[in-house]
Amino acid sequence: MTTTTISSVGLDPRPPKKRFIQMTATDLPLPRIRPLHSNQPSAFVKPLKVAPATSAAAQQQIPPTGEQFQLAMNQWEWAQIDGLKMPVVFRCHDRFAAVHIVQLKLLSKFPPNIPPEMANKFMMISHKMLPIEAWIFNTINAVICKFDLGCQLFTPNDEIVRLSDVEQFYWSVKALNLSRMIEIYSTELRATTSTHLMAAITQMRSHVENDLQVCFY
Repeated sequence: MTTTTISSVGLDPRPPKKRFIQMTATDLPLPRIRPLHSNQPSAFVKPLKVAPATSAAAQQQIPPTGEQFQLAMNQWEWAQIDGLKMPVVFRCHDRFAAVHIVQLKLLSKFPPNIPPEMANKFMMISHKMLPIEAWIFNTINAVICKFDLGCQLFTPNDEIVRLSDVEQFYWSVKALNLSRMIEIYSTELRATTSTHLMAAITQMRSHVENDLQVCFY
């Protein structure tokens, strides 16, 4: 156990403002900054050609020309789930989303206590990003989204998941949590005697029940 003592600076007769200005750089302790992605490779590695007809291993052997790089950088589009937009990339004629973006935009509002049977039923298989895919997400994040997807760099150590798997998992988790909220509202109704509170809780529960029906369409 460590204890913190008050520095002798507190006994300095100079006014606080003047005392601070006259301090040298060595007098002020520098904050400790944890380096971002300390165990990850650089995000700005040489991009590789994306050839949907070949395997990911084969793609890593093909250096792109300038034209191929520009073509590859266009292999993405916007996808929307429950009114939330996020970028997805094309790979092998399918659409994939970045795991970090899925967690940030879709899953962060849900509590983490998902039943194991649901997690096993709607398992999402992740794949490592290709360098060109990291370039795509970094460009979108910096230029279009103004870092709304997080102040970080995507690297080949980041992962992507199939969009169709994300959709199934999201709607299932949302339905689970809406059902939990309906149970909470019902419990509160049974414990409430105030007419005004009962009306307000009933109205909220009705809205949640309507939202729950949307999950099954």
